[in-house]
Amino acid sequence: MSRPTKNKSSQTRLSATEPTHRAPRQARSRQTLEKILDATERLLESRIFEDLTVQDILQEAGVSIGSFYARFKTKDDVLRDLYQRYREDLSSLNQEVIEKETNGLSLMELLEKIVRHTLQRMEKRRGLIRTIVLHMRQHPEASGDEERRVARRARHVGVELIVSRKNEISHPRPREAARMIIFTLAALGREFVLFDYTPHASQLKLSRERFIRETTRMMANYLGVK
Repeated sequence: MSRPTKNKSSQTRLSATEPTHRAPRQARSRQTLEKILDATERLLESRIFEDLTVQDILQEAGVSIGSFYARFKTKDDVLRDLYQRYREDLSSLNQEVIEKETNGLSLMELLEKIVRHTLQRMEKRRGLIRTIVLHMRQHPEASGDEERRVARRARHVGVELIVSRKNEISHPRPREAARMIIFTLAALGREFVLFDYTPHASQLKLSRERFIRETTRMMANYLGVK
């Protein structure tokens, strides 16, 4: 993946944690809102948010300027709504469903599935997640209680899946080890998927499948899979 283009240094403060408009009641209005959000997310695959203009978003979405300003005061409000939509997606993680899907897997098989799922989630929304990560690193004060709660819940699902196979783990502190695994996997995934254009990440030179195999092996060795 090529590095997203950036021409200026301005930064967006994503401090709002709620949508910036009333939820549209009519189907047509909802469709227009989704067009704007989807178009912005597509643009973020190859562009830096600060470099996007309202006109860029309008052209990509195929909506009028009146439709845009009927829903948003500024371009920054679009990013806040995208962030809210992403948070809702994370909140929809259902541990019972995931446990059913992974039922019967050995710990080694489970670890590989977790790695694949992590990469797939990041690849599917690479531009948006990269934008959120960069924002949170630059403005840690923007992360409120709700953001931390959603993040903890997403990590909790993976930790519980690993701990449920503790009879296959020889690490003396299985839960602590599982937390470390999930934390490390998120960091590795960000570098491999979101920031693969950086010099240190590009030096890795691993295919996707090789990355999955090696990361799974590393996690299994740390846990002491029996």
